[in-house]
Amino acid sequence: MMDPPQGPPDQGVVVKHRIVVLAGVGALVGAIFWPATGQAVSPGSEACQISGSASIYPYLTVTPKSGKVTFSGKLTNCHGSSSSITSGSVSGTATGLGSCEAGKSALTAKLTWSNSTVSYLAGTLLSGPGPAQFAGTVTSGAFVGMPVAATVAFQPSSGPTGAKACTGSGISTVTFQGVVY
Repeated sequence: MMDPPQGPPDQGVVVKHRIVVLAGVGALVGAIFWPATGQAVSPGSEACQISGSASIYPYLTVTPKSGKVTFSGKLTNCHGSSSSITSGSVSGTATGLGSCEAGKSALTAKLTWSNSTVSYLAGTLLSGPGPAQFAGTVTSGAFVGMPVAATVAFQPSSGPTGAKACTGSGISTVTFQGVVY
């Protein structure tokens, strides 16, 4: 059986991919633990949804360059091995080489859980076409040694039309949402 012919990509899809890739300089901002459909939560881990914002310097443009991102966000709908954890917050930094098209960054973050425990994590964020992917480990605190993975989507704070800034002065802030596990 032959696959149906495919036409040119939808222009909206191309823009979405570029927006999502804004994580390139390291705006991962969602490294908590949320199982994808059909996956179980690992023993000793938590699962949460994440949302927040990030500041990027120097601004993201079409030209790859080294940069730093600071981010903060909220963790909601948490569940897993500890029934005392229902929410939390995340803050951190990421440094690396990136552009509006793609990037690779080293990320560190502090997670403060609703039961007052804290987890610190470190890992690598890769972005390219599609959502940004994070892989790392909890380095100290609650859940030490647990692997962390995330899929996070980013958007310019000024909305989808803000992606035009990529070819101009650059993008300095993004919002994000994600699922992490």
